[in-house]
Amino acid sequence: MFDRELLNLPNIRSTLVVLVVWSLLEATCIVGQAAGLSLALVGLWEGARFEQVIGAFSGFSCSFIAVRLVLNARERFIDGYATRVASTMRADLFDSIFRTGAPAVQAFGTGTTATMLLEGVDKVQDYVKLVLPKFVNMAVLPVVFALSIWIADWVSGVVVVILLPSMILLMQLIGKTTAERSRAQHAAFKVMSNHFVDSVRGVSTLSTFEVSKTYASRVFAVSERFREATMRMLKTATLSGSVLDLFATLAIAAVSIMLGLRLIDGSLVLLPALFVLILVPEYFRPIREFASDYHASLDGVNSLRTIRTMLAATNDVPPEVDLPRWERTSVLQVRHLSKRYDGVSALVDDSFTLQGFECIGVIGVSGSGKSTLLRILAGLEDPSSGTFVFDQTQTTSTAQSHGTLRQASWQQQIAYIPQDPYIFRGTLRENLTLYNPHASDARIDEVIDQLGLRALVDELPAGLLSIIGEGGRGLSGGQAQRIALARVLLDEGRTILLFDEPTAHLDIEMEYELKQIMLEVMKDKLVIFATHRLHWLDSFDRVMVLEAGSIVEEGSVNALFEQDAHLTRLVSALRGGDAS
Repeated sequence: MFDRELLNLPNIRSTLVVLVVWSLLEATCIVGQAAGLSLALVGLWEGARFEQVIGAFSGFSCSFIAVRLVLNARERFIDGYATRVASTMRADLFDSIFRTGAPAVQAFGTGTTATMLLEGVDKVQDYVKLVLPKFVNMAVLPVVFALSIWIADWVSGVVVVILLPSMILLMQLIGKTTAERSRAQHAAFKVMSNHFVDSVRGVSTLSTFEVSKTYASRVFAVSERFREATMRMLKTATLSGSVLDLFATLAIAAVSIMLGLRLIDGSLVLLPALFVLILVPEYFRPIREFASDYHASLDGVNSLRTIRTMLAATNDVPPEVDLPRWERTSVLQVRHLSKRYDGVSALVDDSFTLQGFECIGVIGVSGSGKSTLLRILAGLEDPSSGTFVFDQTQTTSTAQSHGTLRQASWQQQIAYIPQDPYIFRGTLRENLTLYNPHASDARIDEVIDQLGLRALVDELPAGLLSIIGEGGRGLSGGQAQRIALARVLLDEGRTILLFDEPTAHLDIEMEYELKQIMLEVMKDKLVIFATHRLHWLDSFDRVMVLEAGSIVEEGSVNALFEQDAHLTRLVSALRGGDAS
């Protein structure tokens, strides 16, 4: 139940010290409560008048009230601490994900990431609020109570000291099984979260291909696995709690029987016996409470471990390097670039050079590694190995060498346009000015006319202020691509354009219309264009041919055709697949 990760929480040591003080106060008040009650009852049993035992009753009443005040104060203290921890953890997780970018979300899954940010942090808050006071109580209260019992009756003190370690050992043995069940349940929960998000995001595609009903059986199967894992965990947790309660009850019964027998034979008088009998349930209470809430805290334990793992992974941010602006004379040397996903190679030892404002085509069949290469060049992913050497000019004597392009100074110069540009929920104007929110109205109107977006603006009820994306007005693929191009035109600082098959899903007429606009946008910029549409070949200054993650050919289109090698065979294969 107590995870070592808790020791890494902020201000944890001072918090534990405060909780120890509260536990000592609670233990002192409970001992005073037991002493006052036992003195009062024994006095009444022996025939004393009520006036003679009023002091004992007053002590009991004051101790009883003091216990409630201490518990209330401690609860308010731990609530405040748990809330601060949760707020800090959520902020750190958000910050780490935003700094790391898409790789963090891809590594853990969209569903898991969203669940940890929302529900996971709340579970950690509940876990901290639940486990810290109970853990400190289990460490402090039995010691104070055992010492008090030992002073009152050393025989009972020896018995309770022997029984408690046995109970802790039993809790450890049972808890291991419960923890394993809980980890399995948490893993099933993460799978279900990711599966649910993927299903919701792809529901339109499933409906288009008429497989939504078939896919429903997979959703049911994933949900059933989570349900079964949850029931197994609850079954084990309930059984373990019952066993521990039974053991604690038997331990209290054993002490009570021994006290009764010694009272009968006269070796023990009533006052210490009654004092011990009142304290023994309190002695075992912390371990019983700790054990009874064990299964309730496991969700928090698993969430804490997952969040700490995510923070450790996403905090692996490379040191910031201030790369200069890309100019006509700039050179980027890429050496021995490789990328592996779960042991499977997507890129294999690729080396090439990017120079100035050239237009480079990346040609290959689906699965050859084009998208992976562009995502690495965009700084959205880190390579598994490789070196980037950036030189502002070809004659610079020193260059900066590092193993990632995940640098703000690099990404601020890049416009990355995939097959399906993301349209945020917001106004059309906000989507157009994503890269440059301060673009003037005159410049926006000029770009709208240049890209043929005037018809879209005119048909929207509120024009540029109309809400689009994610529940707003839907857009066609061609309109989304035009908006992505408008973002580039409205920010002249983007001198590097990365196109990842931006027209792959468009019909040939729409693609031809967009091509004329894109060629204008691509002027005086470094352009890397991944495609398998052959009509783009004459637009490239040179071509890199990818096969199975390796650059097998590189050069101008005419030179590669003259070699009659990979590009020629690739073109023949693409023509056979009806590539235009």
